[in-house]
Amino acid sequence: MNYRNEAPSGNLPADATRDQIKTEFARRLQAELNHFSWTQADLVNAAKKHVPAGRTIEAYDVSNYIRGRSLPSNYKLKAIADALGKKEDELLPTRGTPEVQRAVSPLEMRQQEDGNVWLKLNRAVSYPTALKIMELLSEEDGE
Repeated sequence: MNYRNEAPSGNLPADATRDQIKTEFARRLQAELNHFSWTQADLVNAAKKHVPAGRTIEAYDVSNYIRGRSLPSNYKLKAIADALGKKEDELLPTRGTPEVQRAVSPLEMRQQEDGNVWLKLNRAVSYPTALKIMELLSEEDGE
C-alpha cells in the first residue's frame, strides 16, 4: 500500500482498529515528507539525531511506517516527531477524541457552599500543561 496521494483523515473513531491507526499514521507521515520534500532516507537521517543513546532508527522502520505495516515505538515516534518539528499526537492518530468532546463539556465549574468551586476539566492538553495544572492543585492542597 502507498499513501503518497491520500490526505490524512483526522482523528479516528473510538473503535478504530490497529490497522486503521497504522494506515492513518502512514498518511500523516507521508504528508509530512511531502511537505518538506523529504525522502524516507532524509527522515531517517534527521530522526537519528533525536534517538536516545544506545537506540537507533533504520530505513526499514520508516519504510514499514509509510506502508502502514507497523507503528513506531515511543522513542522512535518521539524522534520522528522531533525531526519534523511536530508533537507525537499530531502524527499518531488518537481514538475517539471528537466524540468525547461533543458529548461532554470541556470545562464545568460548580459553586460549592464553602466558597470553593468544583472544577471538572475534560479536554486534551499537552503533558507540560497537565503537569502545571497538577502543580497548581497540589499547591492549593498544601502538598
